[in-house]
Amino acid sequence: MYNLIDNLRHFNGQDCSNTVWAFATAGESHPQLFKKTADHIIELDNLKSFNGQDCSNTVWAFAKAGESNPQLFTITNWQMKQSNGNMNSYPKIFPRMTEMRSLEEALTATYDNLDRLSPRDVSAFWAVVPKFLGGRGLTRTNQQQQQHMFHQFDKISTASIQDIDQYGYRELATLAISLAKIIDKISKRKRPTKGSSHQILQEILIGNESKIKQYIFRELASSSVPRLHEFDARHLSNFIYAFGLVEEVVLVEDGSTFFDMLAKVAIPNLDKFNGQGLSNMLWSYANAEVPNSQLFEKAGDAILELDNLHEFWPQALSNIAWAYATAGEQHPQLFEKVAGHIVQLD
Repeated sequence: MYNLIDNLRHFNGQDCSNTVWAFATAGESHPQLFKKTADHIIELDNLKSFNGQDCSNTVWAFAKAGESNPQLFTITNWQMKQSNGNMNSYPKIFPRMTEMRSLEEALTATYDNLDRLSPRDVSAFWAVVPKFLGGRGLTRTNQQQQQHMFHQFDKISTASIQDIDQYGYRELATLAISLAKIIDKISKRKRPTKGSSHQILQEILIGNESKIKQYIFRELASSSVPRLHEFDARHLSNFIYAFGLVEEVVLVEDGSTFFDMLAKVAIPNLDKFNGQGLSNMLWSYANAEVPNSQLFEKAGDAILELDNLHEFWPQALSNIAWAYATAGEQHPQLFEKVAGHIVQLD
């Protein structure tokens, strides 16, 4: 059984579907198998190897076995919806964003297919946008072309927020960190060229007095609350980093902040964070000027418990030291360990 679980990466859609169907039909309970299968399917770039029947059988098997996995159900549901009820007419797969060669190509592909895209596809679009924003970005001198590019970005951004409750925690984290990186890049251009992607994205994602940016991150925070317990360490760290990067401190009804809520989720799981995750999280709180002494104390203790700091890149270590100093948090033993590691480096 464990050999089967370890080799799930070699399973195609029919293999996954048949396996969970067989266990559910036979009444054999194995939560770890179902969880690993779901994780494998969720991590796939697309569900090209799944036909309609495979999706249907997979959902049935999880329901029959009493194994709940909302994110898996969302993904398979999107795929089945795209087929318009015809299980023999499986939809064309959306092209991979990582294969896009320009912002224009990625923007057009997403805009033209928006009605049939899953949350994963839409978040993947936003994930590639930052890499195409070097220099002056995409520029249109023709007014009609400028208006069309504005309309494309506006429609995609509007759909992204309107459908946000359908996003799983992975897509939420990807969307948040991608939008944060875009906003960070375009904010650095004080006077972008009119009609450029920088200028259009400033208008769509930031707005006057940053009101649109504030709205977007309030929606991201609100949508994430019911599923914060689902976030793994990597995606939680990225989610926190997104809010820290744009310095967006969302207030909640009891007078605390969304950062406080995130800290409560992170603290019991600090041993699952890698070096980069810990560094990005601590940097975010310091950069957003949000105090949380308990998080800094517990994170420092977690780092002290590590045998060594080999997994920490130099920037991660410097960011951790900067975060403690900037936040005014004392942790002498942590600083001693960081210094001892640095002096031993060649």
